[in-house]
Amino acid sequence: MSKIFHKKLLLGSSQTAIKIAVIYFFIGAIWYFTIERIGDKYYSHYEFHSYIELMSSTVFLLISAAVLFVLIKKSLKSYAEVADEFETQRDLYNLITANTNDVIWLLSIPENKFKFVSPSVQRLRGFSPEEVIEKPFADSLTNKSYQQINKILIDLKKDYENGNESARTHTVEVDQQCKDGSIINTEVVITLLKNRDGKVSEVLGVSRDVTERKLTEEALVSSEKKYRTIIETTMNGFFISNVGGTFLEVNDSLCQLTGYTRSELFQMKINDLDFLETTQNIKERAEQIMKFGPQKFESKLLAKNGTVLSIETSVAYSPDGGGIFYGFINNVTEKNKMLMEVLKARDEAERSTQLKSEFLAQMSHEIRSPLNVTLSFTNFIKDELKNKLTPVLEESFFAIDTSIKRVIRTIDLILNMSEMQLGTYEPTWKNFDLVEEVFNVIQREYEFTARRKGLDLIIQSKLKTAKVYGDQYSVTQIFVNLIDNAIKYTNSGQIGITIDKDKQRNVVVTVKDSGIGISEEYIPKLFVPFTQEEQGYSRRFEGNGLGLALVRKYCDLNNSTISVESKKGFGTTFIITFRRLSKLNVQVN
Repeated sequence: MSKIFHKKLLLGSSQTAIKIAVIYFFIGAIWYFTIERIGDKYYSHYEFHSYIELMSSTVFLLISAAVLFVLIKKSLKSYAEVADEFETQRDLYNLITANTNDVIWLLSIPENKFKFVSPSVQRLRGFSPEEVIEKPFADSLTNKSYQQINKILIDLKKDYENGNESARTHTVEVDQQCKDGSIINTEVVITLLKNRDGKVSEVLGVSRDVTERKLTEEALVSSEKKYRTIIETTMNGFFISNVGGTFLEVNDSLCQLTGYTRSELFQMKINDLDFLETTQNIKERAEQIMKFGPQKFESKLLAKNGTVLSIETSVAYSPDGGGIFYGFINNVTEKNKMLMEVLKARDEAERSTQLKSEFLAQMSHEIRSPLNVTLSFTNFIKDELKNKLTPVLEESFFAIDTSIKRVIRTIDLILNMSEMQLGTYEPTWKNFDLVEEVFNVIQREYEFTARRKGLDLIIQSKLKTAKVYGDQYSVTQIFVNLIDNAIKYTNSGQIGITIDKDKQRNVVVTVKDSGIGISEEYIPKLFVPFTQEEQGYSRRFEGNGLGLALVRKYCDLNNSTISVESKKGFGTTFIITFRRLSKLNVQVN
């Protein structure tokens, strides 16, 4: 900066000296010739002529002094202006070098030492400018980077001194050492400076930290590599096109799907692929994607070999680069075939289920009708012989009644289980009271049966009302099966039913008997269809193994839980909890 100032000052002084010399010359010449002419014309005496010359010289000197004074004053003013400009430039320079993140430095070529380093080096590398200037240039770089930049400087110096102006400036990336021992990657712009002899004597450099930029570039390269890997390995066809429909990028899967090579596709537009749609439809779809965002749609595609494919296309639009479409094309031909087969199988299964339901309903009717007729006539005969019944006849009529009801119950269990397994059972949801609408009815039905075995059937509710939201028929069947089993497997004692609530205000029903109990080994199989603890014709108790399996399914249907506590020879306790959920909401008052 001081060189610039002195250059301006010397230039100003030289120009002023030239001006003074020129003015002196012209004034002197004019004055001399003027006086000579006046003397020669009007005066002839030698003394008078000498006096005139003396006076003229004095006047000339006064005029010259006045002119010189004016010029010096003007020169001093120019000097002050240059000085002010220098101060302004110096302040601006100091402000820039102190606040910029780039490091500006000046390197002397022969000594390979820094002559100047801007203060921003402390932010970049942790060293003060003085610390950097004291050290050799090589200490600022890693060994590899020093060898690299040293070779570049030698080559550039040679080319620049030989007249190659393009060698004056060069950009290179080097690794620099920081005070804390870390290494940063910097981009360095170097400019060669010549001396008066035309030799390179200094290097002006600007260093910039590009570590973050390099990390970002590496991340982009990694991301690009991953993107390429995904695109090339995906089974779906992928393409990139501009808004004109020209393919800019395609993957191998798209080539295999369409039957065209990459070079063929790059010569084509999207409209050139036969989607079995009109060009207008494709154009309208593209406009919708640009306006409303990514879309997925199904269409047809005619491959190069004439095969018609069912395809699912997902396309997105980006306004970058003048507008770009990104798309995936998935061949769903086989998927659609499989779907059609599944739908066909479903329809056949539904028809089969319907036929099975119709068959079961018909069989139920065919079995129930004669049994009901038999039961009705048996009861009629029993009433007719009411006063003539002997104990043997009484037991006979009871056996007939029990057997017929057993057959009807077995049919009901089979039909109900079939409906649950086939998913044809249609529940009727409503709020109802367990005590009033379920247990009071069951008690009237089973109280006589329990009494014949010498058992007490006790139903106790600790609640005023216990309303639940569910399917009343299936809830009733839960307790019909549990009470029926309790009576069947209990020879003495009682069957107790308790209705209460737990801490979460859920309605809880406990069915407890004093019967034979269940072995610990069999409890895991308790709710498996068609299983019983005692198998074969030698079993002591009737049954088909469907009752408890159906109880579990009915509990699931009504969003209730069932648990069992039992010990062989000490009775069994079943606990049913009706959970208070959003739809199956237990209302306890």
